[in-house]
Amino acid sequence: MAQWPQRRWAIEACRALSRRLEADLLKVGEQVARVPPKLMAGVRRSARTRGKSDPIDALAVARAALREPDLPVARLDGPSREVRLLVDYRESLVKDRTAAQNRLRWRLHELAPGYDPPAGSLNRYRTLDEINQLLTTHTSTVAGLALREVSRIRELTREANQLQRDITRLVTELVPSLLEIPGCGALSAAKLVGEAADITRFKSRDAYAMWAGVAPIPVWSANQERFRLNRGGNRQTNAACTGLRSPRSVSTPTLKPSSPDASSPGPPNEKHSDSSNADSPTSPTEPSSPTPNNTNSPTPLDIGETYMRYRSQRL
Repeated sequence: MAQWPQRRWAIEACRALSRRLEADLLKVGEQVARVPPKLMAGVRRSARTRGKSDPIDALAVARAALREPDLPVARLDGPSREVRLLVDYRESLVKDRTAAQNRLRWRLHELAPGYDPPAGSLNRYRTLDEINQLLTTHTSTVAGLALREVSRIRELTREANQLQRDITRLVTELVPSLLEIPGCGALSAAKLVGEAADITRFKSRDAYAMWAGVAPIPVWSANQERFRLNRGGNRQTNAACTGLRSPRSVSTPTLKPSSPDASSPGPPNEKHSDSSNADSPTSPTEPSSPTPNNTNSPTPLDIGETYMRYRSQRL
């Protein structure tokens, strides 16, 4: 590819089919433009070759990309690419650590059936030290393999923690505004930066929300307005926004005043459901008063706010 120093890849936007190819190209520093299939219809009609094949489709994608020079281009360069590479490498280390922890649990179940470390405790050095002391009383091959697993887990944990500190330093310098969002840590902010691949390619926060898969999809007919969840979009960005909260979502809990007649007994001939509580002042047909809002529970982040904060750092 050295003969084309100024190059750009055009990929047909086939939802999840071309997403993996786009991610691989971005990791190596390439520029990628996604071409909607509707832009290729006119190119196919004007083609001089009949039929449908991969070479014909590739030519149609290239011609559509040249005809539409304003297509948004995804790119990862500079600090953004460094953040993406560090996050991907740390995730691979965590995956390897999880596999080693699962193998260690099976070996401990064979050596000491009554010993069961709590979930998530195998990431702590204290728990690993306890397992080392337990394994010193065994001389079998299984115990030797378990000691190797403990050493491997300790090494992976140390490296993952160091990578997290490096990611925190880069994200703090690159997008400090994202870290101001309640619930947004360094790893979540790094995931948003790496997956966005140049936030300026999105023309609006609505376009970013649709790309991230957090914009609801209307499914109503007639006068019934209904929406369903978006199962598409970038699932990595969607997952990164799960534990984030918008400052607007934190409000003072309010209670709906109960009706003055709520405690009065109903008519003598009124039938109550067997599943209702006899001591409850409300009848089965009436909804009970709402419970207070839990201000500590995480709610989905307004993705538009994330977009505006991150874009203000890039522009």
